[in-house]
Amino acid sequence: MARFKTKNLVDQGVMNDMKAASVYGNDYELPKIYEKSYHCISCAVHSRIVRVRNREARRIRTPPRRFRRPSEGRSGPGGADKKPTTA
Repeated sequence: MARFKTKNLVDQGVMNDMKAASVYGNDYELPKIYEKSYHCISCAVHSRIVRVRNREARRIRTPPRRFRRPSEGRSGPGGADKKPTTA
């Protein structure tokens, strides 16, 4: 079983300090660390990377549905396009 992990090279506080001290401004983006980790199923369950499923659910091979945050341009429930109500 393989999982991808993406992390910033430095934490957010250092990133803000570097952007403030940088000559380039916001044009330069710091690189990220991309890590692919392999686990056997028993180790992944033990370290809580995956959850235990019952026998019928184990046969389902489709990936679970991903929940995405609404972007600023899209409208929808809780989106940014809603007009504030006035009383």
